[in-house]
Amino acid sequence: MKTSETFKELPEALLKAQKAIDIVKFNKTAGGTKFSFQYADLEVVVKAVKGPLNDNDICFIQGTETVEDHHFVTTRLMHKSGEYIEFSTPILVAAKLDPQAFGSGVSYAKRYALMMVTGLVATGEDDGGDKAKKKSQAQEKAKNTLPKPNKAELEVIKKVYKALFDSAPEGLILNQDKIAIYIHGTKNGYISDLKKVGVIVTYMASSSQIMNSVCDKQARGAAKRNKTTSQKPKPEPKDMNPDNLRYNCFECMTSFDELGEQGVCPNCSSHKDIVDTDAPDTTDIPAPE
Repeated sequence: MKTSETFKELPEALLKAQKAIDIVKFNKTAGGTKFSFQYADLEVVVKAVKGPLNDNDICFIQGTETVEDHHFVTTRLMHKSGEYIEFSTPILVAAKLDPQAFGSGVSYAKRYALMMVTGLVATGEDDGGDKAKKKSQAQEKAKNTLPKPNKAELEVIKKVYKALFDSAPEGLILNQDKIAIYIHGTKNGYISDLKKVGVIVTYMASSSQIMNSVCDKQARGAAKRNKTTSQKPKPEPKDMNPDNLRYNCFECMTSFDELGEQGVCPNCSSHKDIVDTDAPDTTDIPAPE
């Protein structure tokens, strides 16, 4: 960004101009069927800033320049005092560089350069935003104005709810009112025939999308907390002497209930001459000849 050596009167005049510059609305839509976006074109931007700038003795000029094969739009705001501010904006074009693509890149850079230096803002909330908001409000109103089910219809809704309760996705909890809304919207009315409960339940449980739509997503974790879970029994403490044996060590002539690590005597650490008192008596067994 470049400025004149003196830079006092232009900032004061630009401040007055910005106070008069108003927000502009998007007036163009670009893109295809899958992706599109709105924007304010160059004509709308120039009309929004030119009057307030000129009323405060400021004019602007824009041109293109090329530096080492890179293309730029140079924008200069000039005050009647001779003061100025100047900056460059890169021209962005697609890989295929043709006159039409270059012209679009120049127009894009000129628009955003003027918007940046003047503080101009473009918005589409008054159009697309309001439409989306009104659509959402209409859908919510439609849900709230559904007729109340009669006794037979309510019984069907309750049975569907009970049958689907355990099918709720992990972390979600089933909402009976949403089930009623789903049934009414699918069948264009409630159902009073209890014989159709099984068909409804089977169809709804087969679709994760449907199940998510009839669950309360603001109660994540509630279903998991409410469902009873089987607790694993705590393991019994390991019995170090399951057969209740008593051992004798003939090395140190002591008796004990438990062997030490690696089967040694806990007193002298000997692993020889250790017998249990319940071992068969071998004194009367003749030695082999």
